[in-house]
Amino acid sequence: MRSEKRKYTRFLAQEKAYVALGTRFTKVGKLQDISIGGLAFRYIENTEDCVQGSSTVGIFVSEDEFYLPDLACRLVYDAPLYVIDNTQYSKISFRINRCGVQFTDITEYQLEKLEFFIDHYTRKLMPH
Repeated sequence: MRSEKRKYTRFLAQEKAYVALGTRFTKVGKLQDISIGGLAFRYIENTEDCVQGSSTVGIFVSEDEFYLPDLACRLVYDAPLYVIDNTQYSKISFRINRCGVQFTDITEYQLEKLEFFIDHYTRKLMPH
């Protein structure tokens, strides 16, 4: 059995939690998991725009008034998971990516809102 070597406990996000990466919301997708140290989300890649290095990320919950904007972060990975190829029916295929970021230089206020989000919109990941 492999032990987890993460510094912070990860939590699974509720279905209605989303992430927007970059100041122009270059990548928007479904929040997968989160910790005090960072998060991971899935999104449909539909452009060649690439966010590298440092950026910001915003967390929001649909059908709720929760929004935590402008968390400073560093892109850790942005990797393809799979391709949805519908070219037999249309000329469009999509690539689903998983993106992970590490928070950097977040303010005390942002940390408080992040802790609130974790307490109210997530559940702890169960070890396997």
